[in-house]
Amino acid sequence: MPIFIQTNLFVAILIAGLGFYAWRREKPMWFWSGTTVDPKTISDVRAYNHANAIMWWVYSLIFWTSVLVYSHNPFLSELIITFGVTIGFIPLYLAYFLIRRKYRVKDKAKE
Repeated sequence: MPIFIQTNLFVAILIAGLGFYAWRREKPMWFWSGTTVDPKTISDVRAYNHANAIMWWVYSLIFWTSVLVYSHNPFLSELIITFGVTIGFIPLYLAYFLIRRKYRVKDKAKE
């Protein structure tokens, strides 16, 4: 098995595993390494974590797709990874931003 496939398979499993971890987590899931999310700032921790899990599972599809495409067209597989990771990080961050906004505790004084 080529190292390209091994690497992408490992990363796909790792990111999908992060999704499973987020799904089962009791405390709010974080996005950036080294940061935490205060449970008091999240209105529904379970739904917030489930949304995070789905976000990570969708992002892992880039890597799963690359692995599946490789045997038919290695160049296309490399393009999927290149653009999926570099440009795909923008929708990933945007999805997290929207998740945070949806599940944050609303300030009653502003309403």
